[in-house]
Amino acid sequence: MEQYIYAYEYEKNVNPTLNNVPLFEKNINDCDYGITFIDFANVFNVDYKSTTPNLLASFIKVSDNLSLNNNDDYNGTSHLFFVLNGSCELNIDDEIFTISEGDILITPFFNSLNIINKLVNDVNIYYINDSPLVNYLGNKPVKKIFTPLKI
Repeated sequence: MEQYIYAYEYEKNVNPTLNNVPLFEKNINDCDYGITFIDFANVFNVDYKSTTPNLLASFIKVSDNLSLNNNDDYNGTSHLFFVLNGSCELNIDDEIFTISEGDILITPFFNSLNIINKLVNDVNIYYINDSPLVNYLGNKPVKKIFTPLKI
């Protein structure tokens, strides 16, 4: 029996063919309270939430307080919070950050997150993380490799 040696072109093998991501518009005013993920897991044929192959986008709408504990949806190495309107405190693993409309907070992974609304009106936040990439690789972040940054 003859054995064959196969050679693969590098570029074609590191850039897999992906399905097109549909154009999607979402108004935070149409979202329920809590977190609303923009999820195209079915497009990418994966068993975890995913907006793109490497990012998960969502809206967070808080009237009072909201607590999130780390699971596959928050299994990212980095997290970005952009405050659309309102003011709140983010208690991330017992470190408190006060953020208001227009602020951006970038943090490393977390075990727990509590969002505390500081006003009578709702707090609306656009939130993204890299959990789809981390979940695809079958990993869990264990070390915070950068300090949070508020812009």
